[in-house]
Amino acid sequence: MLSTSKVPRGGLGQFRADGKQRPGPLAVVGSGYDIDTVLWADSQLVALRNHDVASLDWDNLAEEIADLGKSAKHAVWSHLSVLQMHLIKYELQPERRSNSWRMSIRNARRELQFLLEDSPSLRPYLLRNKRTDWPRSVSPAPDAVPRAARPLLSIFDRTRADAYEDALEEMEMSGRPTCTAWSVEQALDFDFLP
Repeated sequence: MLSTSKVPRGGLGQFRADGKQRPGPLAVVGSGYDIDTVLWADSQLVALRNHDVASLDWDNLAEEIADLGKSAKHAVWSHLSVLQMHLIKYELQPERRSNSWRMSIRNARRELQFLLEDSPSLRPYLLRNKRTDWPRSVSPAPDAVPRAARPLLSIFDRTRADAYEDALEEMEMSGRPTCTAWSVEQALDFDFLP
């Protein structure tokens, strides 16, 4: 990784506004964003820290920043899906409860806790409903949410409804057993198990 201290202009083969690399002692042929994103990121970091506006690749920087938020939301969705699935299986199959399920629940909670501590703005993302007439205080039981309504739900309720169907399919259960509706706080509580 490149040093982030002040670097003489042109000393790192910095990039021009058109994305082409300026020649320099460490220039690498074909090391732009599309060829070597790590080298590109290092050069952009140096340019930012040196306030070298002319060397910044504005379009790709904007894309990368946008992708940071998307990646964090995707990680929340992924860990929340795992957590919901194992909480549902834990509730619906008491005879199959195991340490591995409890560990999976705990690990998903740890990952979510880390993500939410690192980016507190993700917490409202869990509860944001796309449907304005659905009160936030009401979280429907997963077995009560029709598939067509899911895109309108909060991420929390949607992952739970999806996990419910996936759990039923995986467990090869007949019918649609009732499943408890728990809150976000309960799902993230290390002491809660349905």
